Amino acid sequence: MNSLTLEDEISRHLANACSCVASARRFWDALDHTRREECYRFLTMAMEDLKTACAFVRRKQASPIGVLTDTLANLQADASLLLRLVDTSASFCRGMARRIGAADTCEERSGPALKAEG
Repeated sequence: MNSLTLEDEISRHLANACSCVASARRFWDALDHTRREECYRFLTMAMEDLKTACAFVRRKQASPIGVLTDTLANLQADASLLLRLVDTSASFCRGMARRIGAADTCEERSGPALKAEG
């Protein structure tokens, strides 16, 4: 039997999301395709944990308060910055590939994987 409360589950998923965003920040390198892919992978994992945390909040039918509100705000700001960096880097890579006539080696990132649910 699982003795974790809903608050524990929410906190655990938020902590996982924070850890993934921190890892994404460490892996970010605009000039290294492999590191950009790792950054994207960590951001995707963070979004899954955020979705799960939001589902627990909805199940409890309560708004996150106190420390959770601060954690969510900081996490949102960090994730938004990294998402903009990944998108900008991918756009730059596609533009340079077109400019020099090379095959486009950057993958599109326009799918729903990184869209936050409300």
